[in-house]
Amino acid sequence: MLFWILSACIFHKADRMTLTQVSPAVLQTPDISMACTLGEASWALLPAIEDEKLRRSATFSGISAAMCSDIRTWELELERRQALYLASQSAEPEIWSTRASDIALREQRAHVEAARRHLRIFESLEAEYGPVGEACPDLADEEQLLYLMGLASGSLAVLHDGAADHALDVNQGIARAVERGAACLDSTALNGVPMALRASVWTAVPGAGPQDADPWTELETAALQGDSQGVWLARALQAQAANAAGNEDALNAAFAGHLTAMEAGGDPAYGLLNDYAHRMIRHESDRIWMDAAGTRTPSGRLGERPGAELDVDFDLDAFFGEDAAPESAPAEDPTPSEETE
Repeated sequence: MLFWILSACIFHKADRMTLTQVSPAVLQTPDISMACTLGEASWALLPAIEDEKLRRSATFSGISAAMCSDIRTWELELERRQALYLASQSAEPEIWSTRASDIALREQRAHVEAARRHLRIFESLEAEYGPVGEACPDLADEEQLLYLMGLASGSLAVLHDGAADHALDVNQGIARAVERGAACLDSTALNGVPMALRASVWTAVPGAGPQDADPWTELETAALQGDSQGVWLARALQAQAANAAGNEDALNAAFAGHLTAMEAGGDPAYGLLNDYAHRMIRHESDRIWMDAAGTRTPSGRLGERPGAELDVDFDLDAFFGEDAAPESAPAEDPTPSEETE
């Protein structure tokens, strides 16, 4: 009991500091593995303390924790795609087909975990600021990014639940609510991400956007804005939406734009988001390579197709160090958790 009382006092006083001091410091860390591990550890404590003023802290911790879940789903997806590729090349395809089926089940469980985490973030956001999409909340400057990331989690909850065959029955209407909520934010001040989030919803949900709006033009405009400000998340949303919709032109623009933006350099204040954005874009490239060649994207060939080359001379190894090395070996099975069972 004493532990929870002390924890409540500590987190109560730390809530404002989380927004003004801790969160900016974490955002500067270009290491998702470190940030998401910290988020998983701290987020486990916060729901046990019933204090509405702690929801901001819970949301930031949850966003970091959800990054771990996102990355796990990406890796399992690549393992499944690799097994399917090997099945197509093997003299005994049934072996690799069985392997692919098992990985698909693990992938589905990971999507359930990710959907659950992102949904909790979105629900925490609504508990703090009211129903998303109904009215624009009165946000302080330091709350703008928090609200934006909470909206993104709402969208990701829908996507992950869909990939898990709607195991959690996440409300599909959240996507349109997120689109309306993002309109409450200043897209210029937030590196083009609100507009990119809105336009990505338009590409996936028929009738979600204005009739005269071209979502692909809006995505490119938002991505260029983010690139110019040294923040790549809008570009990552463009790549993700383009690959999901099968828009090759938009996907090529996203890859080429990202390489150019990396050469120009990212804003150090957003190191964490830029690391996440780079991994998102690299994952879209990895999908293409895994289906065609059975490997992740080779070092220095982000955005290329097997057997083709982009006219961009950029050394990913020099920019990202070891993180840019090809990850050709399948990852070990993650330790099962109660959430994923």
